[in-house]
Amino acid sequence: MRVQFATADDTARIAALERECIDCAWSEQNIRYALGESRYRFFKIEEGGELAGYAGVEIVEGDANVQNVAVAPRFRRQGYGRALMEAVIAAARASGAERVMLEVDEGNAAAIGLYRGLGFSAIGERKRYYGERTALVMQLTF
Repeated sequence: MRVQFATADDTARIAALERECIDCAWSEQNIRYALGESRYRFFKIEEGGELAGYAGVEIVEGDANVQNVAVAPRFRRQGYGRALMEAVIAAARASGAERVMLEVDEGNAAAIGLYRGLGFSAIGERKRYYGERTALVMQLTF
């Protein structure tokens, strides 16, 4: 399992995985834009030429905000999400960020467990962030 930087060439595959895994998926245009902006870092893992997962983070003035993390269903629970998040955390540290923040569906126990295992703690919630569902706001401080 090797984490790599995603590039504009990965836009269509990232957008397809977003649509498959995330209710409020970014558009292909938004993904292409972010991939071209220096404040964003996108990471990917490929297996056999297939995009197994990706994660994106925006880093601005000491803060890193995880945009989206998606792992294809057949690759879940195999360490791909952890590897992607470790790359995000390393990029945030290297950029001088003081913290990493994210929102996660409060019903997504697997993701919450992963984030807690990486040192994140819940600091609040956002009601109706995912349609009718609430998001848990989590933070990792360096």
